[in-house]
Amino acid sequence: MLKLSLGGGRLNLGEISEAVREAEATAAARAPGGIMVPGSGIPEPGPCYDAGAELLVLFSSRWALGLEVAMSGNTKKGQVGWIDTENASVRHAAEVRYTVVPIRLNLRYFPGRSRKLQAYVLAGVGLYPGRLNLTQKNLTLSTTEERQVFFIAQGRGTALGLHAGVGASLRLTRRLRFFVDVIGQTARIGSLKGNGIIHDLTTGLGDSGRGEFWFVVSESGGRIGKSVVIASKQPTDATILEAKKLEMDLSGWTLRAGIMIRL
Repeated sequence: MLKLSLGGGRLNLGEISEAVREAEATAAARAPGGIMVPGSGIPEPGPCYDAGAELLVLFSSRWALGLEVAMSGNTKKGQVGWIDTENASVRHAAEVRYTVVPIRLNLRYFPGRSRKLQAYVLAGVGLYPGRLNLTQKNLTLSTTEERQVFFIAQGRGTALGLHAGVGASLRLTRRLRFFVDVIGQTARIGSLKGNGIIHDLTTGLGDSGRGEFWFVVSESGGRIGKSVVIASKQPTDATILEAKKLEMDLSGWTLRAGIMIRL
């Protein structure tokens, strides 16, 4: 049987979500006491779309083995601003774009005997190649200067994962069935590799890096901040309190619906 599906769900993303939130807070700290400008806001990056195809081989009325290739991901972007401060105004924007292409091996069990409506449970293992594009922009206005800084990074990595789920299919014709299922998965990319650049449009200065993504906790001006840094080795600096490899947590769930075609 050939199984085609569309759906959506939510991935954890873990430290990626935390880094996006922290950049927003860091921008706000540059204009203390400012009034936030209502706008699109920086959205939570976790919700995702999902599409997939699976080839199923039925060994009996109770058991089936499937090989599935899917694509999950989304693009989330927005901006916020702080104004009406005594000395400065700040506007911050961010965009998170991620794509995951799971390749899963699924074992299905059909507990019922009805040919019209069939419930099933499934479990298996998968390979999860993932890609992340992260863009952050800061515009600072003060009585003495205007400064605009961009941070752009692209990274990728792969993880092994486990998944399980439940579903049901309804027979429409002799060769066609409609199904709905929900899948939960646990997978974590322990290290992203790629490149990034920081560019100051005001001064024309920039710095680029290639290597692994690091999640850095640092202290500056009495404030602790978190950021993403791309470097070939663990960053070390007098202001850095902690630096660890950025993880891309792909654990989450997906709700899907589609058709199953008997070949």
